[in-house]
Amino acid sequence: MSKSIKDRIFRQLTSRVDPVIAGVVDVDNSDQTGSRGLFLRNSVKKGDIIFEEFPIWPTVIGFFRYQNDHCFNCMRRIETESCRCKGNGCNAKYCNEECLKMSSDLSHTALCVGSNEYYARYLKIARESDNEYYVVAARLLWMFPSAPWKYHYHSPIWSDKTPDEDHMTLSDEIDMMARLLRLALHGAGCVDNDLVTPEALGRTIGMLRVNVLGLRHDDQDLGFAMYPTQSLMNHSDDPNCRCVTMFGLDNPDSPCLCGIEALRDMNAREELFIDYIGNVSKKDREDTLLMQYGIDSSQESIHD
Repeated sequence: MSKSIKDRIFRQLTSRVDPVIAGVVDVDNSDQTGSRGLFLRNSVKKGDIIFEEFPIWPTVIGFFRYQNDHCFNCMRRIETESCRCKGNGCNAKYCNEECLKMSSDLSHTALCVGSNEYYARYLKIARESDNEYYVVAARLLWMFPSAPWKYHYHSPIWSDKTPDEDHMTLSDEIDMMARLLRLALHGAGCVDNDLVTPEALGRTIGMLRVNVLGLRHDDQDLGFAMYPTQSLMNHSDDPNCRCVTMFGLDNPDSPCLCGIEALRDMNAREELFIDYIGNVSKKDREDTLLMQYGIDSSQESIHD
């Protein structure tokens, strides 16, 4: 892995705000929750794009059902056959050679089902569980086994759930996946693979679950990604801004570039809130807030 790429991503995961974006927003404690949030430095008008940001690239992922026709690295739709991983049995497709190289430099050389049998088993269970978070967590823990982001982003451990009588508990699944991931990382030459404990895996997934933002194109949910600054925004059922993904055909040179658009006029020092849930029924909203973010629907905002 390129040291410069690893250093850059480490800074994204552990630094407060990019210097350019720091001229637009401050990271501070939320008046309502005591959590970190983003606060405007200057007033904005409705419709303004407050700032734009590229994702933390290892966290970009499409839902499993879209991975056959979208780039494995940037989630551009692949209209014609371009290039793919040469690993035996690996179906990862890329829109161009640059994305293939970037994916390989980040994690795919190590975490490829064609060359890493333990990762192949890990990915098989992730697909059976319909859990893309396992994949992103594996990428991050390959790069940084000590999980340094837990000191920057809100990272509740992925908690256990009551299982059906015919299924293992979530704790059992996490234990099994952590063992497989340690073997996969050991085979890929990770000297710190013993740091990949069930607690580290569970906390990494918890961090992802409460911080990723959706990737959308043509009103279709395609996947998700984490953003260095935008993922620090708190939730409100009555948000004052929204994420606008400049994606695919709308801006083909900037896949996953995400802008924060003001939904109304705002004054300096106002906190930026987005709606984490989207247009769903009241019950689905309440259930998702409680299950994924650990709050009840009577709260106005949520930890970043």
